[in-house]
Amino acid sequence: MTPLERSIEQESRGASREALPLAKTALQSLGQAVKLRALYNPGHPVPTIALQECRKCLAELFARTQWRQASFALTEGRWLVNGAPLGETHLCENLAAVFQGRLFDSVDILAGVQSYELESFCELAAAPLSRSGGVDVGNALRQKGVVRIRVESLRYSRSRAEEAQPQPQARTVQSPVPQRPRSQKPPAVERAEAATFSSLLKGLVEGAVSDPQEQARIYGQAVKTVKQALEQRVAEQTRLLKEESQRILAERQRTEQVLDALGEGKVVVDSEGRVLMMDPAAEKIVGKRLADLAGKPIQDSINSGEQMISLSLGSGSDSADAKVDVMGIDEVTEAFRSSMAILHNEEGRVVGTYGVLPSAAKYKEAAKLQEDFISQVTHELKAPLASICSALELVERLASSKLGADEKRFLDITKRNSLKLGKLIDEMLDFSKLQAGQMPMRPGPTEVSGLVQEAVEGLRPWASTRGLRLDYSVQALDEASRKVLADPKRAVQILTNLVANAIKSTSAGGSITVSASPGGAERPGFVVFCVQDTGAGIAKEDQERIFQKFVQVVPHGQRREGVGLGLSIVKDLVSLHKGELWVESEPGKGAAFRFTLPVASAA
Repeated sequence: MTPLERSIEQESRGASREALPLAKTALQSLGQAVKLRALYNPGHPVPTIALQECRKCLAELFARTQWRQASFALTEGRWLVNGAPLGETHLCENLAAVFQGRLFDSVDILAGVQSYELESFCELAAAPLSRSGGVDVGNALRQKGVVRIRVESLRYSRSRAEEAQPQPQARTVQSPVPQRPRSQKPPAVERAEAATFSSLLKGLVEGAVSDPQEQARIYGQAVKTVKQALEQRVAEQTRLLKEESQRILAERQRTEQVLDALGEGKVVVDSEGRVLMMDPAAEKIVGKRLADLAGKPIQDSINSGEQMISLSLGSGSDSADAKVDVMGIDEVTEAFRSSMAILHNEEGRVVGTYGVLPSAAKYKEAAKLQEDFISQVTHELKAPLASICSALELVERLASSKLGADEKRFLDITKRNSLKLGKLIDEMLDFSKLQAGQMPMRPGPTEVSGLVQEAVEGLRPWASTRGLRLDYSVQALDEASRKVLADPKRAVQILTNLVANAIKSTSAGGSITVSASPGGAERPGFVVFCVQDTGAGIAKEDQERIFQKFVQVVPHGQRREGVGLGLSIVKDLVSLHKGELWVESEPGKGAAFRFTLPVASAA
């Protein structure tokens, strides 16, 4: 036994529990690569990605097991790796068909196998039998310079080895114990099963005719007749295959023409949600090319905040399911459901989904028009409002002593209203910048106590005029969480918006508390800010809705100021800081709005 054979034998005995799952994955990835190579033209990104995944799986197998080679064999309907059982034939049916069609017994893959070697093997394995004919795959691989993949046929090797052994001399052996026959079949049947067609035919002719010349003539005529019958059969099957191939090609061309005529974006995925096909219209809508997305899960490749993804909940299961799981912004979900189709195969199994994207595209266009309108209107209002505020300040400074009590009260009301209007315009401008992704952010280490104090002290006079107690506490902070990584201006804006909402929601005599504490085990590396009031509270069904744009939840009989952008802006600003925002509340028991900011030392 050579050292390499001894090493392989030790590897087969030492196939650990860890090695077998890795070997299964590597075998299945190899079968998938062969399958996709047969379906797609050379250079297509889908089989290329499959080959890369196969090489990655093999590299992991060799690295974690220290094997020098992996020998995958199909014996009596079972897969083996280095002699250890892996599973039944259905574990990798694609590769099993290749083994059986080309009479492979094993494929040996050595550590360090290269991409071109795997590609060469997949190309030869995926070639139709009618085209590859009697090609010796092992020899073809060697001609391509493949040295780390070997194809073995044990039944041929066994036959050659038996033929090469010298025939023993006939001799008589006296045995006191009769030997038990190894086979239950008659000797004649065993000889017939082991013989080739030519030897059988030759034996029949020689048994029927004694003249050598006549034997040769009859033998030649029989061979010619059988050959002609086989050629006719092959020609007929070839004709049927060509007709079926032409029919499928024509059907594909008609389908592509119909789909192209629709003028809509189309994406096709497989049963696992990986992108198989995408037309130019879909590429334009998604903003990415097919070459970048092919073979990748569509959920990981597309931004669900801008595009819609719909995958069948029954994908890959035995039963066809008409339900779809839609991910994306809520406003588009219903519009997009009407433009989805589930793809089935001939067995009725769901294999993917087909999505037309016009509804999402139209919504996106409408949303952009809305954002542009808001941005333009707010900018148009900003300049005249600034002039009004300046004029009011000038009147107050120059003519205050000449005004009566009523005139001064009216002037104060006008100033307060102009400030409210200015605040509302600032909110709309911030909203416009956030939607366009143009909100400037300058995060840096910032004292938590300074943020809380600035927000609370700025709103304390307003809270006092409404008969509310406004307090803050940062005593729970430890030394490691005294600073957060935040834009000070935007962090104060978050707290100010939340405290202002609490003031609006709390009746006279109530209280509002602003606090900050470490995130603890649940949110390590973050500081949790909390704005808690004793107001009317928020119903559970409204606790998600209040963070949407232009949504206000107002208790019965009360009037709410603003347009419903404050909490939406807060949510976006917290997200830009890589934090999270949530609310805890019960009707009649007040509300606690909490959000997190990353600790400066942990960022």
